[in-house]
Amino acid sequence: MNEVKDMSFSKKELINNLHLARKNSGLSQNEVAAYLGIPRTAISQIETGNRDVSALELARLADLYGHKISDFFTDIFQDNEISVLLRALPDTQEGEKTKAVIKEKVKLIREIIKLRELMDLKMLIPLLPQYPVRPLRTKWDAVLQGKELAHQERQRLDLGIASIDNLPAIMEKEGLMVVKLDMPDDISGLTFRFKNSIICGVNSEHTYQRKRFSLAHEYCHAICDLSLEPVISSFISKQKELKEIRANAFAAELLMPQEGIKNFISSLGKGYPSRPSESVFCEGTEEETFVEGRLSQKGREIDLWDVNHLSRYFHVSKESTLWQLFNLKLITEEERKGLFEQMDTHYGKQIAGLVGSENCSRCEHEVFHSVCINLVHLASKAFNRDIISKSKFIELVRIAGFSEDEVIVTNLERKTLL
Repeated sequence: MNEVKDMSFSKKELINNLHLARKNSGLSQNEVAAYLGIPRTAISQIETGNRDVSALELARLADLYGHKISDFFTDIFQDNEISVLLRALPDTQEGEKTKAVIKEKVKLIREIIKLRELMDLKMLIPLLPQYPVRPLRTKWDAVLQGKELAHQERQRLDLGIASIDNLPAIMEKEGLMVVKLDMPDDISGLTFRFKNSIICGVNSEHTYQRKRFSLAHEYCHAICDLSLEPVISSFISKQKELKEIRANAFAAELLMPQEGIKNFISSLGKGYPSRPSESVFCEGTEEETFVEGRLSQKGREIDLWDVNHLSRYFHVSKESTLWQLFNLKLITEEERKGLFEQMDTHYGKQIAGLVGSENCSRCEHEVFHSVCINLVHLASKAFNRDIISKSKFIELVRIAGFSEDEVIVTNLERKTLL
């Protein structure tokens, strides 16, 4: 084999960097050996200096660990973004669980990339827009910039002012990968790069509406904040940071555009002043007709029914709905507080049940499992084309979180028929 040799760089430093790269990537020697198709003892011997590493093996290790080959030949070995992300998580019991979950998701994404390479399928590289983003100086700058970016992104994606039914699907068309992760409650989401992919993760324990908001929040980070390092979003410890305020404003406007809210409220005959007026001008004359209407106070008030309908239409929480109505000055602060208190009463819960604003479990299942389904889909195609073995197919199905009863039997029977 053609062995890698560099007389200006010691073998001891090379094997140390290879060991660090594997540990930082969260991979075991068994997993690396399986990837290279060599015994585990060979990896152990490479990392202890008892076996040389070939140029081909080094190239494949660099690809596996998310590094360039030249990274292994530096005096100060730089972490990749995965290891930076893992180190940024807290060293608590919950933090360690999160690290383990992220490693599993990275393994899943790595398998997707590998399958696409085996089948000569091009990986969709994220081509996110390069908006001219001004440096943030104040919280108001962050709010205005977030809303403007969301408005521009809605225009670019031709979304108009309507509700977004499947945000993960839209993001994945842009080349992003969307995953759910078991994380501590104070972490709402995270965004990081892996090879040529950008992964946006949301907390699997949060409600469906909160996941959608968090995902839109991470979308903003993917557009604006990934030039330096991974982003971990926390609504508790980081909510006052300018880039977090920008991402929150972006998420609110992307999911619930203010023009869309105004249109919806207008369709209910609400949101008008008590005495609306219009001047009707006739072209070609200098005359105009002044028209004034009178609306009853009760008929134009926004009530809990309206809040629930808005929440259901835009797939957002009722809390977010109330804040957007307040920001548009469609309700006062006193009215916002009153409606918020009503939500937790028996009356409020009855309305929520009737409108169906809380029943989103089916929607969540459809839109938040796409990465796992993608892996199973690719594995099925590869297995049916004899690119991977039956045992590898079963392994990939299990990595994706599916049982044999759900996927394996059907595909094995299909291949037999073919």
